[in-house]
Amino acid sequence: MALAALERLPVLPMSSVVLVPGMVLPLNVSGPAERDLVDFIREHDQHLGVPLLRAQERGANGKPAFEAVFGLGRMLLHTPLADGRRVIRLEGVGRVRLLHEHPSRRSFREVAAAPLPDPQPPDPQGLAVLRAQLERIAAHGGAYELALTTALAIPEAPAFLDAVTICLPCLELLGRKGRVVIDDFTDRTTHLQQQSLAAESADQRVALLCARASAALARFRDRSPPRLTN
Repeated sequence: MALAALERLPVLPMSSVVLVPGMVLPLNVSGPAERDLVDFIREHDQHLGVPLLRAQERGANGKPAFEAVFGLGRMLLHTPLADGRRVIRLEGVGRVRLLHEHPSRRSFREVAAAPLPDPQPPDPQGLAVLRAQLERIAAHGGAYELALTTALAIPEAPAFLDAVTICLPCLELLGRKGRVVIDDFTDRTTHLQQQSLAAESADQRVALLCARASAALARFRDRSPPRLTN
């Protein structure tokens, strides 16, 4: 992607989604502004930003505020439906940081953003601890085993940490007992994913992910299945 495209990047802020590099995100687009955004990126370079909204916060322009670090997505698939809706699929291809939001001139929001490179490689010992924790979790089997095994097969540290970040909702659910309230659970896991995405160093990401893997392992002492409720 050309850096010039980040000077006026369309964004689609969302309340419960953190777009992580390597993640594939399907979306059902129905609103007029969102349809305009899809048409725009189809005619240009297929890229848009997907920032996480900050609940109940407003920016200086009066519009809903969103996180300064967010995922950059590339549209892989676009399928128009007879009722005007669009089904699209985005691939997370990088991280960017908000510089400022442009005054509105279209029906969707546009920002200036700067690319964030991969941080320096993490401490090998911390990375080894995280891998060992995930191997222990995967050994328990279950629906999460394939996702964790796939992540563990990634040799490059940045891509591996991205894959584990994508798996965070799974890690947070493992071993929980009793009732899990969906809205609270979603808020918590998206917050953790945002923390990992926005971490200033790879070691910070490793520390966060190790803490969540350790908590999941501790919950295996009582493996009565959780019950999701609205």
